[in-house]
Amino acid sequence: IAPTSVAISVTPLAPALLPVDRSPLANGMIATLVGAMSALAYCRSTLVGLQQIVSANWRNVWGTTATLALLLAALALGSLLHYAPTPLLILGLTVAGTILTCVFMIQGLLRIDLPRRSSTGLRVVIGYAAPLYAGNLVQFLNYSLDVFLVAAFVGAREVGLYALAVALSQLLWIVSNSVAFALLPRVASGPPIEGAADAARLTRITLLISVAGAATLALIASPLVHIVYGQAYAEAVPALLALLPGVVAFTAVKVLAAYMVGLGRLRVNLIVSLIGLCATLSMDLILIPRLGAVGAAIASTASYSLSAIVTVRWAMKLAGLPAREFILVQRKDLVVARNALRRIAR
Repeated sequence: IAPTSVAISVTPLAPALLPVDRSPLANGMIATLVGAMSALAYCRSTLVGLQQIVSANWRNVWGTTATLALLLAALALGSLLHYAPTPLLILGLTVAGTILTCVFMIQGLLRIDLPRRSSTGLRVVIGYAAPLYAGNLVQFLNYSLDVFLVAAFVGAREVGLYALAVALSQLLWIVSNSVAFALLPRVASGPPIEGAADAARLTRITLLISVAGAATLALIASPLVHIVYGQAYAEAVPALLALLPGVVAFTAVKVLAAYMVGLGRLRVNLIVSLIGLCATLSMDLILIPRLGAVGAAIASTASYSLSAIVTVRWAMKLAGLPAREFILVQRKDLVVARNALRRIAR
């Protein structure tokens, strides 16, 4: 990636394909960062697939800490020498930190007795990955398309408000993303009955945590935005409040998507993503010209909720469990959560 980016930057095609205000060195470093992040994601996913989840998480923490230490050291040195670190220097340190994190992950893989050769053919790998890639691409459009439509219909100001609302609301997905990351290899490697029970339990616990987080965020949203971002972004709060119900509902999609991928039902997520994208696009075209950022938030909530309904119904069919098993928190779930908090405290 990096050599290609550098080569393009010195050709007449550069203004059309690359940012015109960046040097060839900067473009090459950005391309290197993308490549390093891809390698890091591959190594981490391999560790998780081998059930080395704790090792993968700790090595990610070590790498992130090292990257942060490099950046803080550069800022401190610049302060002592009365020299402001340039964006290029910060970018270089970020690249170095990402490569270092990748090295940590590779060390973790080298500690495991891996098979020297794989019997899985390239056709099988592509056949497995293609629906996942297509589903992720459609879901990315579902996340991002409304931003472009807001810009097209109501301008950059509303884009700024909506982008802030999206960034704050999606903080609630930290838990569901982590749960899904750990659930997928467990379902793929274990008995289907246990996988169904785990998916149902984790879905309802994650929904409970998301509801609590959304309620807290709704209560503190106005003062939080005012203190951190200033009064100019106060109008982002209505869009944030409109997004929260949909973001909570979509936590079920994230967890159950991992369950379905673990079962090998790869096309289900693609179908759900297509349904969500169609709902987002149609409602965006109706609501954004009238309501701006709030209209985009309402459309996203409706799309996320529809995706959640379709996903839960599909999971019910695959798992052979009623809807309440995926939605309604049970007393034993609270016991599990309490014991987990005690272990973390110790």
